[in-house]
This record gives sequence, C-alpha cells and structure tokens, in this order.
Amino acid sequence: MDLILRNARLAHAPHKTVDIGVKSGKIAVIRPNLVADAPESHDAQGCLVCAGLCETHIHLEKSRIIDRCAPEQGRNPMAMQRVSAVKHSFTPEDILARARQTLERCIENGATRMRAHVEVDPLIGLRGLDAVQHLARDYAWAIDIEICVFPQEGLTNSPGTEPLLLEALRRGAGGRVVQALGLGNALQALQLALCMHQPLGQQGVRGRLKVGVQGGWAASGSSKASVPPKGLLVVLRVVL
Repeated sequence: MDLILRNARLAHAPHKTVDIGVKSGKIAVIRPNLVADAPESHDAQGCLVCAGLCETHIHLEKSRIIDRCAPEQGRNPMAMQRVSAVKHSFTPEDILARARQTLERCIENGATRMRAHVEVDPLIGLRGLDAVQHLARDYAWAIDIEICVFPQEGLTNSPGTEPLLLEALRRGAGGRVVQALGLGNALQALQLALCMHQPLGQQGVRGRLKVGVQGGWAASGSSKASVPPKGLLVVLRVVL
C-alpha cells in the first residue's frame, strides 16, 4: 500500500470504523483492522470519509470585495448594482489574487468539483474568465472546474455583451456550457436566444441551444413564442 487511512467512518456504516488502503492512486481495499504497511498512514479518529464535495454555484472573480462595496440601503441588498459600481477596480491581478484565495479555501474544505459562474459584460470584459480559466489549469490536480459565463448586466440592454459571449464560447468557457440570464427584458433575451444558433454557427461555435424559464411559463421552440410575464427569469444555455 502507498497510503493507509485508519479508523475511518463511512456514510453507509456510521456505527463502525474501517481502514482504507490506497495503492497507485486508487482505493485498493476497505476493511476493519487492515494488516498492511504503507509509507504514509493517517488516523482519521472516527471522522467521516466521503467523496469530494461539489460546489455547484460560486462567483470566484467577484469574491472578497465586501471592503469595496457600498453598504446596503435599507432592506434592499441591491447586490447586482453594488457589484457593478466597483467592477472598474477589477484588474487581472486583483481578480486572480482574490479568486485564488477563495478557490484554495474551497479545496481545503473538501471541494473537488466546482461550477464557477463568471460574469461577462463590457464593464469587466473577459478578465474574470481569463483569471478563472488560469486557476482551473493551475489547480486541475485538486479540483475539476466547469465555467459558466453569463451577462449579469443584461443580455440585450448592455451593448457589446453578445460579442463577448461568443468570444467566451470560442475560448471554451468550461468546455461545455454558456449561460445567459435575462431579467426585465426577458422577451428580448428569449427572442435572441431562439435565433442564437445562427450567429453561433457563423462564428464557428458548434452546440445546441436549451431555453429554460423560471416561474411556470413554458417557451416553445419557435421565435413566435408567447410573451412571457414581466420580470420572468429566462435561462439560456448553449451546450457544446
């Protein structure tokens, strides 16, 4: 064995402890009182041993900015507006340093898979994406990161956003998914999404479009879809 973890507790058998033997990077044996030697051995002291944790929704590029955001006004957190007001201070070095700190804390606390939602808009450009892709490569030994880019400032009411989304796709944001959120201008966002396959194809991006909505309203697969209720959240995903 290369490694033995002794006195570990498993979720399906919480009332007993076992020893876990690892060889060549894989779990080779799990049994009580394992008789074997290894150059490395640790006593779990009855603690739970489980698969790595999955962080399904995190914003690495805008973490750790509470010191530069204005305080809340009354009972309205206005999170989007407060972050938007400080995006001008997001330099590549600043984003990389803050995101690295947050990512390392996630790894230290057991996360081995992560979906990072990264904002793309004219205010921040692709600086957040560049930083998170850099970290995904640097920490691939410890964690698998899927990147989901999205236009927090709006898809159709923020000129210059669509080219950034297409460029993010060309760079392989996560390799699988790009997500766009439309709130308030949901109908325009939906109409753009339903014909997005054409510009994607023209830009050399291959994928299939998935349109989801929140609030019980269902969209058809046609550009003649019925008008969604005001304020509906429309989620657009291009799955590569």
